[in-house]
Amino acid sequence: MSFNVRQSKAKESDSNNSWVNRKNSCLQMISETMPDIVGFQEVQMKDQWPFFRDGLSEHYDGYAIGRRDGKEKGETSGFIYRRDNLILLEHGTFWLSETPEEPSLSFDEKYYRSATWGIFKVRKSGKHLFYVNTHMGLTYKSQVEGFKVILEKIPVLNPKGYPVVITGDFNVTVDHNAFVTARQTLNNALDVAKEKYNADAPTYNAWGNERKFAIIDHIWLSKDIKCMVYITDDKPYDGHQYISDHFPVSAEIKF
Repeated sequence: MSFNVRQSKAKESDSNNSWVNRKNSCLQMISETMPDIVGFQEVQMKDQWPFFRDGLSEHYDGYAIGRRDGKEKGETSGFIYRRDNLILLEHGTFWLSETPEEPSLSFDEKYYRSATWGIFKVRKSGKHLFYVNTHMGLTYKSQVEGFKVILEKIPVLNPKGYPVVITGDFNVTVDHNAFVTARQTLNNALDVAKEKYNADAPTYNAWGNERKFAIIDHIWLSKDIKCMVYITDDKPYDGHQYISDHFPVSAEIKF
């Protein structure tokens, strides 16, 4: 699952959309759907990460660092995973910039952008999976160059060539130039899913502002992975029609 939570510092015109009023609905969504991995975007390290980490600790472990300093500052693109199904073998973070090994700004982007990765072993089958979660920039250059950094990092961090899953808020639709090279080795999960639910729903819902609707949250799969089911979850939880300004997207995969 990929889920842009909407950061807690945002000032909402409708107080019903403020983090304090909808945070339990986010927790309920994950508790009810129970995905094996959730890749977050816009999660503030100070309050939102502890909220998810502690609130879901019965079933989940996780990894996150702040993208501003590589420690505790700012947002994170961290992830949580079900410890009953997966073992996390390795993990790390790199930045979508000219200097990916250290906290750094992304080309012409004004915000720090990073990608968090992990190598997992599936308990039941013993198979391995290489996973990346990210939140890409808002400018054309940062989007094209940022995804290029991810593609260049994959063989370095995944030398054994395990199947690859990339989740994130990419801030662009699937026809963007950032993904031209990627399509040689990756499939967009929505495109290849055998079953699709709410496939036309906007992943960016803008709190219901139809003029801003867009499908910009994606799941990318290496071509040795099959997507059995793809879901854009636009259901209400805990009385909230919109649990964030993005709907979570999820893929059931087979490899």
